[in-house]
Amino acid sequence: MLHIAIVDDDAAQREHLRLMLERYQAEHQYEWTVSDFSDGADLLEHYVNQYTIILLDIKMGILDGLETARWIRLQDPDVILFFITSYAQHATEGYDVDAKGFLVKPVTYPLLSRQLDRAMLALEQQSEQYLILNNSRQMQRVPLKSILYIEGVGHYAYIYTEQGRLMELISMKALEEQLKDAPFFRCSPSLIVNLARVESVQQSLVTVDGKGLTVSRSRKKAFMEALNRYIAGMGR
Repeated sequence: MLHIAIVDDDAAQREHLRLMLERYQAEHQYEWTVSDFSDGADLLEHYVNQYTIILLDIKMGILDGLETARWIRLQDPDVILFFITSYAQHATEGYDVDAKGFLVKPVTYPLLSRQLDRAMLALEQQSEQYLILNNSRQMQRVPLKSILYIEGVGHYAYIYTEQGRLMELISMKALEEQLKDAPFFRCSPSLIVNLARVESVQQSLVTVDGKGLTVSRSRKKAFMEALNRYIAGMGR
């Protein structure tokens, strides 16, 4: 499930974009939700990397689109940004925040459709690089390279990343399935480690980010084989 945000201080423009998104969704059979905001500050108030695509008006009253995008990029380098503008010359300003494209008003369906085609292609290429956490509250994409290790406690998983710890109501089995094609290994029923983050192995302890984690005796051999395959493949 994808999540799209429309940020524009013009209510009629927000509705126009929503209707075109619904048309594109129906034509291409994508699953997504659409949220809309009248200002950048409104979007950022509870922003936790939950959006896949953001359509962002450049000229808004309280917090304009460029400043909003700069704030977003501080914590979400991967969300796809499209700027909405009345003036084509604003296009060059989007390079600072890695905008995917620009929608010049009045936004037409062919223009929006072409930009969405580009976004969907980019998402397909990126899909294997993220752990997708999708619960009733929000969808969140966690870059695989940022994950250190994951610990299961009861029905919850604690995902330790470079940025801190996330807690999610998800089974270790479901996480293992998502990560099966990435360099991760389930060292015990309650532990998954990122092989790229392994610093050392001593007997039954694997060190990740300075912390010693226990590898089950029954999985030690398979873990070492997986780690050696990963290390050998790094030189290719």
